[in-house]
Amino acid sequence: MKVIINTCWGGYNLSQEALKRYIELKELKLFSDDKGSYYYVPVEEYKKALAEDEKNNRGYTSNRLCWGENNIKRNDDILIKVIEELGEKANGEYSRLKIVEIPDDIKWKIENYDGCEYVVEVHRRWS
Repeated sequence: MKVIINTCWGGYNLSQEALKRYIELKELKLFSDDKGSYYYVPVEEYKKALAEDEKNNRGYTSNRLCWGENNIKRNDDILIKVIEELGEKANGEYSRLKIVEIPDDIKWKIENYDGCEYVVEVHRRWS
């Protein structure tokens, strides 16, 4: 199985070009603003929800309307295709993305140290 990780300090993120390509290939129906942010609803509807959340000192309504690279599973086939297709152009501002191969039959998760990520096998733990 292929998994995407970030291999430099800073954190995982995709370039705007990679996000656009992923959305195109996945055929997602999203709305974007002039800053490159994506939403499940028209931008005006998002701004209305954000204003309501700020007025009521909460954020859960507007947060649920946002879409970004954190909504994509790191082993998503389309994401892998985008990274393979774009290479270094897929890297976000503070990321250096890499495809790692792990066995298909393990439970895994991504851990990091200051944004530099690695894949680990999930084990049981008691405290």
